[in-house]
Amino acid sequence: MEWEVLRAFKVALGPPPVQAEALARHAGAARWAFNCALAVKVSAHQRGGRRPADSSLRGRGGEHDRAGADRV
Repeated sequence: MEWEVLRAFKVALGPPPVQAEALARHAGAARWAFNCALAVKVSAHQRGGRRPADSSLRGRGGEHDRAGADRV
């Protein structure tokens, strides 16, 4: 029997305030995009439809407008 050794490393980021703000904005935008796509998928599922194609999710906002993405 062959054993595999797994290693993990923990890294802590310490960005300056300007970079921390930029990281927070990027994370907020990614969270907004994920939640928007999830809402479209859940809505399609509840209607008994098929899973929406990835290409159909591009450029969609629906009730998730870009104004909400500014609140990170």
